Amino acid sequence: MQTIRTAALLLSAALALAAPARALEVPVDIGVGPAAHWFTGPIGDDQLGHFGLKLSLAAVLDRALIQRNLDRVPPRYRKLAGSMDEVRYRPSLLIPDSLTISPKLWHTGMYGITWRPVALAMPLSRGASNLTLGAGVLLNYTFIHTDRTAELGFETMHFLRPGVDLTLRWEIPVLP
Repeated sequence: MQTIRTAALLLSAALALAAPARALEVPVDIGVGPAAHWFTGPIGDDQLGHFGLKLSLAAVLDRALIQRNLDRVPPRYRKLAGSMDEVRYRPSLLIPDSLTISPKLWHTGMYGITWRPVALAMPLSRGASNLTLGAGVLLNYTFIHTDRTAELGFETMHFLRPGVDLTLRWEIPVLP
């Protein structure tokens, strides 16, 4: 029940803070890192891994910003919002979670994009670096091309599938 109320608060707070009546300056956390995608079966037999980029973009609403704009939060959630240290709003429907960029090195190449439209995360540690455990729902589109047509039964394939993931994220600040 607390998770549902927290999710409702995050959504209403993000919508309230995005209202065009007053502009806000909000710090943004931007991260880019390596991503590895492993496949099983005949596609996986060709190449150990297919690689790409993991993207992270979040508006960081800290305690001071939340307190200054508490009047924008719906009244029923103000007490809960007042007790929060930080909220990170990730526009995950607009920004992809990861990109697969894996040219054909041997026989199979892949190019794709993954969105993470729904996710929950729990901080495990705070300080100079942050450790967070999260789970989410994924939507993946991958274009696969191969010259192993006899074994795989296709030359090119458009692969679209939903999925779930578990993420352990360790954030280390690079810039002050």
